Amino acid sequence: MFLRLCVFLTCIYYAVGYTQEVTFYADYGLQGDALRIRSKHPQLQPCEMRQIVNMKSYCAIGRWEGYISANYTDRLEFSHTNNVTTCLNLYFNYYPISSIRYLGFSETLAPSISIYSGSNDSETGGIERTFTVESANNFGFIPTYLVLTGGSSWTGFSNEDFTGESTCFSTSELHVGFSPHPRIIRSFLKGCDAKYGSEIYEAGLNAE
Repeated sequence: MFLRLCVFLTCIYYAVGYTQEVTFYADYGLQGDALRIRSKHPQLQPCEMRQIVNMKSYCAIGRWEGYISANYTDRLEFSHTNNVTTCLNLYFNYYPISSIRYLGFSETLAPSISIYSGSNDSETGGIERTFTVESANNFGFIPTYLVLTGGSSWTGFSNEDFTGESTCFSTSELHVGFSPHPRIIRSFLKGCDAKYGSEIYEAGLNAE
């Protein structure tokens, strides 16, 4: 009976998913004024930057990254990855964050793929494009990093017309990120089909 209950609860946990969010606090131990963020900010407002630069603790769920320059460029100063809410004491006084975002789709239960152009300092920096449609191409760059949500699978092709060398990227997890290197990806199809003879990449075994 206990085993059945554990299996049931595990199924509920994976089916519910979560929304990515981070909350910064002015004092240690999650005390004082708070700033909650649930969206992507390519350029934080001055008041938001002042709050974050003086933060002493935070709680977050999902994958979050903060950069010292706008548009997710320059040095990666804040990074958090966890699929359960985690709270920590942390102090940034000398390193202001100008841009911050979660990686991938906000609702982790939804099947999606996100791709990143990368920056000089981070393979997850720069331009981000998120897709939930059946196919995508003409990205404008070669992705340096991928994020899958919703336990989805996607076939990536080396050519923009869904031909060439292909890789089936799949995961059973709600949120997972990884570098496709050394694979060159120029187009995607949702799902994987044996007719493409794709290389199989299980993105949960060695991702993040």
